[in-house]
Parts: sequence; C-alpha cells; structure tokens
Amino acid sequence: MTLRHAFVVALLAAALVLSATAYASTQTAVPSSTPATITAPAPSTPVTASPSPTPKGKPSKTAPTTYDLTWTLPTAGQSGCTVCHSDKDLVRVQGGQIVSLFVNTEILKDSAHKSVPCSGCHIDFAYKTPHANVTQKGDEWRAVAKASCKNCHAQAFTDYSSSSHSPSGLPGESTGTVGAPGSSAPGMPKPLCGDCHGGHSIPTSNNVEARQVVHLSGLEMCGKCHTQGSGSFADYYHGAAYKMSAADAPACWDCHSTHYVLASDNRESTVHKDKIIDTCKKCHPDPRDGYVSYGKLVHGKQAVLDENPVYSAVKSAQGAVSSAFGRIKALFTRGGS
Repeated sequence: MTLRHAFVVALLAAALVLSATAYASTQTAVPSSTPATITAPAPSTPVTASPSPTPKGKPSKTAPTTYDLTWTLPTAGQSGCTVCHSDKDLVRVQGGQIVSLFVNTEILKDSAHKSVPCSGCHIDFAYKTPHANVTQKGDEWRAVAKASCKNCHAQAFTDYSSSSHSPSGLPGESTGTVGAPGSSAPGMPKPLCGDCHGGHSIPTSNNVEARQVVHLSGLEMCGKCHTQGSGSFADYYHGAAYKMSAADAPACWDCHSTHYVLASDNRESTVHKDKIIDTCKKCHPDPRDGYVSYGKLVHGKQAVLDENPVYSAVKSAQGAVSSAFGRIKALFTRGGS
C-alpha cells in the first residue's frame, strides 16, 4: 500500500468515527438504574385519542375500548332528559304493566315552567343513566316532584303547610297522611302540590283561555277527594251555574281559598260564619245579612228542600207517578215481545 492509499484510508476512518459520535449525541439516554415510565392521565380527565391511520390491507391492532354506561350532561337545561323522554316509545314495566315515560315537549314548551330545567322539579334525579333511584325507590320520585314546588313558591307552600291539606298534619291530628274521620274527605290521602296543579302542562297565569279551563276544573280537582261537597254544590246561583260552565260562577277556591284552606268551623276559615261576609264581598259589593243565611244553601240546598214538607210531598208524588209509568211501560214491553 502506498503512502497515498494509507492517507485516504485514515481520512475515511476518521469520518466514520465523527458521524457515529454526532448521531449518538442526538439521542436521550436513559440510565439503566431509572426505568422509563409513561404517566397515564387522571381517571376524571377524559382523553380523546385520534387513532393513526391503518395502512390499507392491514388489520388494526388497536385494543377494544370499554365504555361506561353512566354519562352526565349539563344541568342548565332540559336537553339531557329529552334525549330519551321525547321518544314516544320509551316505556318501562311496572307492576306487570307497561308504563309510558314519554314527555310531550310541545306541551312543556307552552307551560309556565318551559324555562325550568327538569331537575328543578325532579330534584332526586341526575342526568345519568340508568336511573338507579327508580328501581330502588319505586314511585317515590312522583311524590318528590309533586312537592318540589316549595323551592320556588315559598309563600304558597307556607300557606298550604298551615292548612287542612298539610301532609305533616295540624296540631291535634293523630295522622297527617289521610283525612281525619270527621273531615269532608275522610280517609283520603293528603294532596301534594302536583295532585291539584298537575305537572308538565301547568299554564301561565296570563293565558286567559287556560285560566278559564282551570277555573272550570274545580269539581274535578277538589271533587276527587271531596265527593260529598262537590255533589252538594248545587244551589241555583253558584253550584248549578258553575256546573253549566258559567264564567262568573265561583269555583271551589273562590270561597274556600286556594292554599290556606281550613275547615268551616275554624275561625280563620274564609267560610266561617264570622268571615263569610268578607268572602262574599269578592263578588257581591254590598252583601247583607241575607247573604249569610243564603250561604247555607250553597252546599245544603237539597237538605233544606228535603226538610220542607211541601217539597217532600211533591217529590213523593213524583216518585209514585214515575214508578207507575215504569210498571205500565214494562207491561207493554213484555206484551210486544
């Protein structure tokens, strides 16, 4: 080998050594005593990873993902609940029967609570699935929703809680869950707000047409429990006119009050003998003593008539004539057959 050739070989060797040193300096060495670790994100922090594109013709080797069925949505609106409950086919089996869980959002949009989130009334529900409390507590969620009005309507709830309808009972009552034996609705469960006012379709107070519908719903609303009172509401100027849908005839609450309803023998009651004049003034500008005496007919018209001997005689005669016609009709019917 000539001197020139030896010089070229030395240059090439030096170049290889320099290249190897430069490459090694760009790598981060991990000391053998410190194992390399990858820190996973905290469980509460959702991570969305964009998978690398899979080359054509090669199967993906990405591990399968397990999804938690419990999910949450913001509680600032109704969107979370209506994702499922706006479906007309949403049902559940309860007591061997299929019960619909559909909520008509069109009715809800026209109600007084159209801007209230569902959790504003269904306070025991969170925006998650499945609703564990439904399976654990049965229908208790209905009672919670019916009584949740107190969170916004504080004064109405205070009056209601102090009235004969109080679910906790009044002083001296042995129980607050059912009507007292001597009440006008003995044995009936004490009503909650929703039992009278309804749920999703509660109208706004400025809806004149809806107010009229509510005004004429007294016998249905109160008569569910007070069957005797609704049946005897039959005097000519109040009950009979109301049952004929007269707009100016009083509903139950026009005389008995709305939330602070008390028995007639309670001195605070709006229909107590000492306060009935003030109650009549709401419709009659100048009520006189005659109004008080007539007040006994509002629910007692039939009883007063039955005590009248002339009326009793006429009623008895009408019954006899009706019975005779019935027998004659039966004879002709049998003869014709």
